[in-house]
Amino acid sequence: MQPVLPNKFPRGAIVALAIYAILSACATSPIASAPATSSDQAITYVSPEAVRRMQQQGPVMLVDTGSLSGTQGRIAGAVNINDINVSQFRLSTGATVVVYHSSFSNQAARDAAAKLRSTGANVAVMDGGLLAWIRAGYPIAQPGLPASAPTAINTVELKRAIRDEEKFLLIDLRDSSEFLISHIDGARHIDPSRIAAESATWSKDRWIVFYDRDNGHAQVLADALRRQGFSYTGYLAGGYDGWLKASAVVSN
Repeated sequence: MQPVLPNKFPRGAIVALAIYAILSACATSPIASAPATSSDQAITYVSPEAVRRMQQQGPVMLVDTGSLSGTQGRIAGAVNINDINVSQFRLSTGATVVVYHSSFSNQAARDAAAKLRSTGANVAVMDGGLLAWIRAGYPIAQPGLPASAPTAINTVELKRAIRDEEKFLLIDLRDSSEFLISHIDGARHIDPSRIAAESATWSKDRWIVFYDRDNGHAQVLADALRRQGFSYTGYLAGGYDGWLKASAVVSN
């Protein structure tokens, strides 16, 4: 004789049966691994001092993502490789790799680090790049401009920094009337005579980039701020005229 089931189960019994069914399914079915999230691939940053300690403890492969003709030189022993060729670069699993940038934008180093991770290597990005290394007093090969000199930034580097939303202050030194007509996206207009007063409130560890029509003021002011203790100052090579010739994006 079949047992007669009640028309309604108590609510607690229904919940218990549901939990039992789920647990049973998990016990008999394989569970797919969750895909890695972007946070799992977070980039590790190391200071120049940490890199020096790593070099003393064992072999370190340094990867420079700047151009071969970088004006600041490169760290001795570094492999000079740009982010386009990084995908073809192969490293043995377990190798210690430190990527750094020698240009204004840090995005190239981050891109290279992300690609090198796929080779199985332990990869880190040196915080502050080549300029931080030079200012720490560490040796470089093929020295170019002294660490105290402001950085000449070309239109490609500046466009990349704007695209990647790098944190920097972009100052337009032209006449206010010219600025109103058109200017580089994200730029702030400040008259050259106001730089001394305005810069008193700026962080000395932040990139400050100047431009005018043809760099009549930009390079001079970038040099003046560097001498006042600002770590990262630069000017747009070719000025605003060069920016327009390169068909870069402007704001009206």
